[in-house]
Amino acid sequence: MAALIHTKTKGNIGETFVLANLIKEGFTVSIPYGENSRYDFIIETFKGFKRIQVKYMSKRKDRGCYILPLKSIRANKNNNRIVHYTSEQVDFIIGYCPDNNSCYIIPMNEINTKNEIHIWVDKEPKGKNQHKPIDTKFYKNNWKLLNE
Repeated sequence: MAALIHTKTKGNIGETFVLANLIKEGFTVSIPYGENSRYDFIIETFKGFKRIQVKYMSKRKDRGCYILPLKSIRANKNNNRIVHYTSEQVDFIIGYCPDNNSCYIIPMNEINTKNEIHIWVDKEPKGKNQHKPIDTKFYKNNWKLLNE
């Protein structure tokens, strides 16, 4: 059985993988100081600056898909608060899939849900209660989307 990975470590793994790929693709990357920003990176593109939020995708075994969360949990001494990402805060969500070492680059203005996106990496969903899958082939490692 594989060891459990702490949530912060998963975030660090995803951010490091995406950062390396952004640099490899020729983007200039800036990282905000501290942990209070709604985005993880700012990149310089042909059309200006873009705000990037990176999420580590986990497999949902009961459905066979990967979950790309569109929210964060802010904790303080009194409670936990769920905060959803919006297109006013973030330009792109990039989901890192550790099982195939791929990134799914999705513009926030194309997302029509607020909790999570289900991504089928290996197969299509079955059954009428399954979420409609996104076009994973289009978004998978499509770094050119960041310049649009």
